[in-house]
Amino acid sequence: MPRLLSRLLVLGLVTAALAGCDTHASRKATIAAEMDGWAEHGEYGGLFTEFRRGFPADYAALKTEISDGYADGEKEEALKHKAFVRLRGFSAAHAGDVARAPTSNLVELAAFQREAVHALSQENTQACADFSMSAIRENTKLSPKVLEIMNRGSAVQLRAARAGIDHPTDHPTFGRDEARELITALGKKGVTIPANVEALPVAQQCHMGVVLYDVVRDMPPEHTAAFIAAATVRAAKAMDKPI
Repeated sequence: MPRLLSRLLVLGLVTAALAGCDTHASRKATIAAEMDGWAEHGEYGGLFTEFRRGFPADYAALKTEISDGYADGEKEEALKHKAFVRLRGFSAAHAGDVARAPTSNLVELAAFQREAVHALSQENTQACADFSMSAIRENTKLSPKVLEIMNRGSAVQLRAARAGIDHPTDHPTFGRDEARELITALGKKGVTIPANVEALPVAQQCHMGVVLYDVVRDMPPEHTAAFIAAATVRAAKAMDKPI
């Protein structure tokens, strides 16, 4: 049910950097430099910093696509869609790496997911439900506060993926015993998970996600890591992308 998904990039601010740039080469160079500046200074929650550090070739490909698009005069919404599609594919392709990250990385990821679902529950019930069930939909409008959380979460996810490549870790299966403990803990908080969870009203899906991540946070670290690893792989499969 829970997932990891690439977050929407905040690209709107780059348009201001184009003022006074009147050639294709200068426009492209300006946007590329702007993105590198984000990476160097840790802007947007460190998302670009972690992307460039951990996956330089993928970062370079994204930078080229975005800078070429702006230089060619593509509309901002079209470029945001390109970034969304590229990062969604990247996220799914590296879900297996995230699932093999060390326990500390997966516990950090669980902490982010709890912070995110609580923040979403306070301002956007539909987005909270989407996040709880699979992933926030493209073009969802989020407040600056929540965008900052989501960008930090993307940086956490990228660190986990890199750690899973560099220090692959096998986690115990989140099996029947662990699932039974989870269901019991949820039940104590008044939450039951029906067979057809997708049929629940949006508000209930959101509430279930909030309680679920509270429970996952309180598990022993190795159980939290096993849960996040399993959920990551399931989510990638749900996106119909190879992992």
